[in-house]
Amino acid sequence: RTKMLGLLHEVSGMFRKITQEGSEWITREQFLACQGDSEISAFFKSHQMDMIDPTWLFHMLDQDGSGSVTASELAIGLLRLSGQARSSDVLLLVALALELREDMSKLKKCTKERFAQPTEEHELAAT
Repeated sequence: RTKMLGLLHEVSGMFRKITQEGSEWITREQFLACQGDSEISAFFKSHQMDMIDPTWLFHMLDQDGSGSVTASELAIGLLRLSGQARSSDVLLLVALALELREDMSKLKKCTKERFAQPTEEHELAAT
């Protein structure tokens, strides 16, 4: 609980630092522009989020797809993303990756079959 309250305090300070003119949200552009700030970089590094591409991180934080992040979206998103992954999270990712791999294999096979067969238009054009 103390760790969570500390993280919320850090996120609140970070939000105030990024926003301009007391705004209630952070735009994608503001979020990306602040990546060079040493305090913000240190925050992401301390919470093992420094390896995530900032554009992808913003996309994950922007839950409603509005192109901006509110203080609560930022806090909830960073709480969700911080810390160690649970084994169930890893297993879910592996299962999704395998499913995606299977779908890509089917698409590849279907595409090869489709382009390997001459169409009626190609046969008429050849004559």
